[in-house]
Amino acid sequence: MHCSDTPQSRRLTLAVCLALPVLPLFLLPRPASADREMTDFAFEMIDPGFCAAPPPQVPDAQVRSSVSERPEDFTVRGEVAAPVSAVLRGDGFFARGSGRNAIASTIYTGVLSDSGAISFLCLALVPVNEMNLTEGDAMLRGPDGNPEEGDYYMVLGRILERDADGVGHVVGDLEIADGTLQFKADHGHEIEGRLALIGDMSDGRALDVRFDFKLIEDDYVRFIDLSFD
Repeated sequence: MHCSDTPQSRRLTLAVCLALPVLPLFLLPRPASADREMTDFAFEMIDPGFCAAPPPQVPDAQVRSSVSERPEDFTVRGEVAAPVSAVLRGDGFFARGSGRNAIASTIYTGVLSDSGAISFLCLALVPVNEMNLTEGDAMLRGPDGNPEEGDYYMVLGRILERDADGVGHVVGDLEIADGTLQFKADHGHEIEGRLALIGDMSDGRALDVRFDFKLIEDDYVRFIDLSFD
């Protein structure tokens, strides 16, 4: 599931099948958040325009049917326990750092509960300090993480919802988070693993997600890190 103009090398994900246009982040209303600027920076540096809700002419029913009809298209599959109980379906892409065994990645998923409106979760993963893993277990922390406290992947997150008219809005950015990345296999152009994350959003809601992933290497994604030398 991806909401940006994607090059031919990318998989046919939900948004590509629906031919969704890009909705630039600067057109979407945002809540005040202490970490909003860092989230904006990471999203735009790694994968510009990836975090956008489908436009009003694509109703929730069409999104749900596309997910149910083509489950094999989704390389991110899991569950969310908060802020709602729902399944996650989406995809993720990554870029490697030059001369180091670390990645930067963006992940985009639909949050599909049994009833009610669909929301959308955007995540970016960025290596911090001397993080140099794509195999084994790595610590995952939110943007509140102290750079003095070791090596980890920083996770920056955002939830989008659509109003009654189908217009997308940012409703919260991830502020505090702890979790783990379990890298199960690095195949070169694909990396498999599992992510588990618990945190707090800027709108006061909790976030509790767990999903398996297969990230696809893509030239459109740019590697960045947050090394504090």
